[in-house]
Amino acid sequence: MIFLELRKLRQRVERLEKRVERQAEGRPPLVEERVKTFVAGFDDALGDGIPRGHVVMIHGPVGTMKTSLALYIASKNEEEGMTPLYISLEESKESLQETMASLGIKGKDFIVDIATMRLEHGLVEEIDDWFPILKSYLQNKVTEGIDLLVIDSLNSLYPAIRPNSPRGELFRFFSFLRDSRITSFLVYEGMEFHYREEHMVDGLIEIAPRELEGGQMPLWMRCVKLRLSDHSRDYHRLEFRRGRFMTLPVNR
Repeated sequence: MIFLELRKLRQRVERLEKRVERQAEGRPPLVEERVKTFVAGFDDALGDGIPRGHVVMIHGPVGTMKTSLALYIASKNEEEGMTPLYISLEESKESLQETMASLGIKGKDFIVDIATMRLEHGLVEEIDDWFPILKSYLQNKVTEGIDLLVIDSLNSLYPAIRPNSPRGELFRFFSFLRDSRITSFLVYEGMEFHYREEHMVDGLIEIAPRELEGGQMPLWMRCVKLRLSDHSRDYHRLEFRRGRFMTLPVNR
């Protein structure tokens, strides 16, 4: 156990040293470095994972395990020495921790809910414009050394979008995430997009139920797009067994 913790710490120090070195030289982040989803069979379909620094949207209708998958990705990468931050704009921290426990997903205290954010900023009343608050919060966390970010869900930010320039505001926010050089996962509820968000993100992962004979409704998942990657666009059957996510060919 001690050896494993030391190895994770060493890996994290090496990544931070590389990041500092490249920033000092004014070079972009290493695109060949990949962040795994740890979904068995799916990382191969992505071309060995997601390029570091990408902004990836996970979308699908209600009940398609998007939140569970995002928690799983954060937890598994934490085990590998990364520092995740999971920002929930809907569910409470306690509710998400119960979800993790029910699925057997391990993890340290990487979940922050909207109530915690309000307390940390000394906010008592409701806020109409969450974008500057969220950006300020994330800037502090990036300085502290987070590697991976999850925002759940993107839909919850939409009431704060200025009606005169919604696409522009989202584009600036996505650019801010990308410029922060952390890998971001945005959970999105639904199959249709309001502001053509699919064109502004670096990656798009779709999860949707498919009705089969006999009333079965398995979940199918595919990578619609992933920049800087030679990835598959085929559907895969998504399952959760014995504490881990996996994908199977759709004909099984």
